[in-house]
Amino acid sequence: MDSLTRVVADEQETRQLAERLATFLLPGDTLCLKGDLGAGKTTFTRYLTAALGATSPVSSPTFTLIHEYQGGRLPIYHVDAYRLRGADDAVGTGIEDYFFRNDGVVMLEWSERIEEILPLNRLELALEEINPPGESRRITITARGSRWLALVKQWLEHPDSC
Repeated sequence: MDSLTRVVADEQETRQLAERLATFLLPGDTLCLKGDLGAGKTTFTRYLTAALGATSPVSSPTFTLIHEYQGGRLPIYHVDAYRLRGADDAVGTGIEDYFFRNDGVVMLEWSERIEEILPLNRLELALEEINPPGESRRITITARGSRWLALVKQWLEHPDSC
């Protein structure tokens, strides 16, 4: 497991990181977003979705569980596990089916709640507000599985490329 940490000073830098990551995404990828309420998970998803060319407005899927965004380079399946009590709770919803569709990208908020059913190959992004609370964030990017190890290694070797 390799990881790197980036501090983004504002929303513009968050957007730039999301846009850079979007260039690497392939059908079947899963991105797991972690962080407290207000950490910027949905904001990051909004920027990444826009970078992929989807035109629908992005909102938190907390109450509907899954939002699908079409019309861009890849479909985005924006999933929010906040209201789930664990993997057993998630299995009945069909969330795990999205991990195997291989036609789009899964953006999963609160992934730690359903850790047991996550795909082995995934990229985890932990977002954390930096004190004092504001626009600056610490984003720790962790590679899980071979698909993402090369990307994170590249970013570690060439920090300006992310």
